[in-house]
Amino acid sequence: MKKLIVFACLLFAVAACQKEEKPMSSPADRKKAKTEAKATPAKTSKKSDANAEAKRIYKLNCVVCHGIKGDMGASGAHDLTKSELSLKERITVITNGRKTMTPFKDVLTKDQIKSVAKYVETLRTE
Repeated sequence: MKKLIVFACLLFAVAACQKEEKPMSSPADRKKAKTEAKATPAKTSKKSDANAEAKRIYKLNCVVCHGIKGDMGASGAHDLTKSELSLKERITVITNGRKTMTPFKDVLTKDQIKSVAKYVETLRTE
């Protein structure tokens, strides 16, 4: 019972840390977002704009399991602060999923996946 209460508190804490934007829950929402992303690509002229977009995508789709800092580990998620995967390997994992991780190939564009994979590298602690 105590574990359930602690888990519920953690869920509320994560929800409180998020902005008004919510993760896309239905396949229709995901398809719509992917279509909009293709129609209006994110600004990539400045590195900070690309990082901000990658961080936004990470917050919308990854925070629930990996946490803001990448070390939450909910639902068996790997600790991204200790990840030793190459950029190519991270792109593959994000695209196709791994173990309990959902694949994002139908949710995000290839460019969005690549930008999130690059952003995840900034979460590493050595």
